[in-house]
This record gives sequence, structure tokens and C-alpha cells, in this order.
Amino acid sequence: MIPDDENKILGEAGMIPGPQEEEKDFIKRIHFLKERAPTLFKERKYEILVCDFHDLGATPKWIPLIYSNQRLLPWQGAVSWTITTPNTPPFPLVQLRKGFRKGHFFFNDRDEVLRHETLHAIRLTFNEPRFEEIFAYFHSSKKWKRFLGPLFRKESQVSVFLSLVLFSFAAQISVYFFSYSPLFLYVHIICFLPLINLFFYFIALIKDRKILLRAFSTLQLLFPKHKNPFAIALRLKDSEIQMFATKPIKTLLHYIKEQTPSSLRWRQILAQFS
Repeated sequence: MIPDDENKILGEAGMIPGPQEEEKDFIKRIHFLKERAPTLFKERKYEILVCDFHDLGATPKWIPLIYSNQRLLPWQGAVSWTITTPNTPPFPLVQLRKGFRKGHFFFNDRDEVLRHETLHAIRLTFNEPRFEEIFAYFHSSKKWKRFLGPLFRKESQVSVFLSLVLFSFAAQISVYFFSYSPLFLYVHIICFLPLINLFFYFIALIKDRKILLRAFSTLQLLFPKHKNPFAIALRLKDSEIQMFATKPIKTLLHYIKEQTPSSLRWRQILAQFS
């Protein structure tokens, strides 16, 4: 079992156990990141991301970084990949467009983008998409990004929206051929489907932001010594964030006590933030 003092140091380095990650698998991943990964990254000429992001409750100095435009979609300035091979545990790789070497790219600040991708990188063993993009955009310098950046929180949502846009576009073209058809009215309704889709995403985003802010308030009460509930919340599962936003303090204290013996993640949270 990892001692609490060592677990705290790992948490401060951004090495966070995933909700479903067994302790033996976490130890194996940490060993790889400390012992084998530096040599591997050097051989492949990756840089190592060195940033002190206090709002994340971590100072990761182990995440490989590469400047490359390959495999990035036209609208992507950066992406955090999870690399998996038969011989290594999963590890993150942050990729930035070459333009970010200058510090800015198309009015985007490199450090802000790195904070965004670093958050994804330290949560690479989390499969908790509901709040992750809200976390990632939470400290954006632009208000509209903080609010609308997480509008699409899953790749499937982007696919659905683009499909509806194409479907709507095809329907508008068809109007020229079916202007006297009884289906004419329905064609015009179809044109509004992308907006309706965005509306539902927008409502869901507002709801989840409120839930997250309520969870922050509860975490501040439970961890009064720590002034940054954001850092604690990003170490929680989606279901836990929902719980901390809605359940009474007594229930939450019982839950934490119940989780601590079996959850390395919760032992790390308590060691780092209590």
C-alpha cells in the first residue's frame, strides 16, 4: 500500500489514480512514468511539459509535449492523446500546433491551452465526461469560452450536430425541387433541427455548471483548510460531483469514510487536501 505522504507527493505531481484503477496498476504506471518514460520521450524527441498550475492542485513535470500539426482537425489547436501499447501502461501526450511555439496562435494563449490539455492529461484514467470539459474551460481568460467552450462534451455530440447541419443543408436544397409539395412545411422545420440540438446541449450545460458550483460550495465546507475546491472536484467521479451537490454533509462524510479503506484515489485526496 502506498503511504499517505508518498501518495500526497504523487497527487501534487498530478499523478492521480483513476476511479477504476487498481493500486497495482497505478504503481505500475507511476514506475513507468518515473523510470522508463523519460528515456522513451527523449528518444522520440518529445519535450516535457513543465508548468505550475495551482488551480489544478498539481505541478506536473512528466507529461510529454510535441509541436506538430499532424492528425489535428482544422479547428483543433491542441489535443491530449492517451497512448497505449502492449508493453506500457497508458500515458498522455499533449500535442500543440507548431504556431504555439511563439506563445500565441490565432488569439489563443499557449499557457491557457496547456492548462486545458494538462487537465485532460492528469485525468487520463478517468472515464467521466460529464464535467471534464467544464473543468477544462473553467479558467479560460475569455468569458464566452468559459461558458460556451464545454457546449460539446463528447465526440458523439459533435457528430450528431454536424449530421443535423448536413441534413438541414440538404433539406434546404431540396426546397427548390419540392416547393409545391405537401412536405414543404416539414422541410422548413428540419432546417431548425441544428438549433434545437444546440438548445438542448445549452440547457444541459447550464444545469451541470450549477451542479458543479454547488459541489464546490460543499467541498469548501468539508475541506476548509484548502481554498481551492476546483482542485478537489476534478479528482471526483461524475456521480460524486452530483452527490456532493445534493446530499447532506452527514451523508457525504459517511461516504468518504466508507470509500477511504478501498480507494487509493480517496486516500490521496484526503492526504493532499485535508
